[in-house]
Amino acid sequence: MVAKLIFLVVGLFLVGIGVFLWKSKNKLKKECTAQVSGVVSGVDHTTTFKTGKKGGTSIKNKYRATFKYSVDGAEYVRESNNTTGSPKFFEGQSVTVFHDPSNPERYYVLEEGTQIMGPVLFIAFGIVFMLAAPFATMAK
Repeated sequence: MVAKLIFLVVGLFLVGIGVFLWKSKNKLKKECTAQVSGVVSGVDHTTTFKTGKKGGTSIKNKYRATFKYSVDGAEYVRESNNTTGSPKFFEGQSVTVFHDPSNPERYYVLEEGTQIMGPVLFIAFGIVFMLAAPFATMAK
C-alpha cells in the first residue's frame, strides 16, 4: 500500500511540475508581444568529461547563446535559459526577439523554438508513475 501511494504522489508531483513549466512558457509568450530584431552576441561552449565506474569517459558539450537587442534606445544583453548539445546559433546571427513591452528584460527568441519537450516529459513520466501505482509493491 505504501509503494502505491509513493508512486501516485511522485506521479502527481511530476505532472504538477510539467503543468507549471507549460503555463510559465505560455504566460511568457502571451506577455511578450513586442517584436524587435536582435543578434547573437556570443555562444558559450562548455565541455565536461565524466569517467564512469568501469573506466569509460563520456564527453558532454553544452552551448548557450547570448542575445543582444535594443528597445527604445536601451540595449539589453540576455543569456538564453536553454542549453543545447550542438551549436544552434553562431555569433553575429540575426534573431527575432519578442519582449514584454512593460518589462523589456523579459523576452524569448523565436528561433529557439517552443522548448516544450521539458514540460511534456515531466507530464509523461508523471502519468507513467500514476498508471504504475496500482501495480507497485514493496519487496520484503
